[in-house]
Amino acid sequence: MEDILNYALRMASKMNVKYAEARYQANMYEESLLKNGVPEISSKSHSKGIGIRVIVNSAMGFSSTSTITKSKIEEAVKEAVGLAKSSLMLTKKGINLSEETMHSDKVVIKPRINPEYVASESRLELLKIIDDEMLGVAKKMNVKVSGRLLSVGYSVVEKMIMNTDGTNIYTKLPYEMATYSFVISANNRSLQRYENMGATGGWEIVERWLLDEKIREEAINISKAVLSAKSPPSDKIDVILGSEIVGIVCHESTGHPSEADRILGREAAQAGETYITPELIGKQIGSKAVTIVDNPVIPGSFGYYVY
Repeated sequence: MEDILNYALRMASKMNVKYAEARYQANMYEESLLKNGVPEISSKSHSKGIGIRVIVNSAMGFSSTSTITKSKIEEAVKEAVGLAKSSLMLTKKGINLSEETMHSDKVVIKPRINPEYVASESRLELLKIIDDEMLGVAKKMNVKVSGRLLSVGYSVVEKMIMNTDGTNIYTKLPYEMATYSFVISANNRSLQRYENMGATGGWEIVERWLLDEKIREEAINISKAVLSAKSPPSDKIDVILGSEIVGIVCHESTGHPSEADRILGREAAQAGETYITPELIGKQIGSKAVTIVDNPVIPGSFGYYVY
């Protein structure tokens, strides 16, 4: 893949660009699904492509292709350069790149148990055990459990990026994922439980989650809530938020508003605006009692990346 990316950069350099980068990405995803005890068709998908980004004078252009041949790469480079030249007429403020240290690195996370070698039958067997656990809890506690949706899957994301400044970075990261959802009903009351789980690694992650024990405990707690939970106070009170709610609050109230596209006003039509403006860079937002840190290099985390 390095040869084809180098080819793209050479093509761009011949067209007198100020800067060019070529990025390759390949995604592989496989999932097994159990719905109300019935196996659904396991899905497997592959996708790959190359993106070309260039700066001509002070304007940027981008193009991509999912057909990785020299002829298609050449077309993509020409299109990116053409778009950059066209946007020059609309550019009010030119693009300037900061001075950064260039990197050449390779980051490959090797799973202890390669998920590609775990048969779909083994994944479905685990889901069936979990489903039986839920049904067992429902029978023991005299409640009804419905809307049972269980899935487990994995993905492998491979990336390589090179630019005309000398950067050459390759990464290959495996991810494991699990999702479960169910509804407990009794006495004309019902509660739904929905959870997504994810981590960087292989099948050993799924084994470490102990999903059968975790979901059995979840089913017991939800059943108790349906059978005996009391309504919360109606007056104004202080509350302590659990980690899941805190995560949503951080995601929606801080994560999205902090996206550069929104701050710069480039995404308003598609996803909305933000209360954060460029003038607030370096200033405190919100309470001094709250600190939110976005750290993608925590080993094993689902959002893990180095570059």
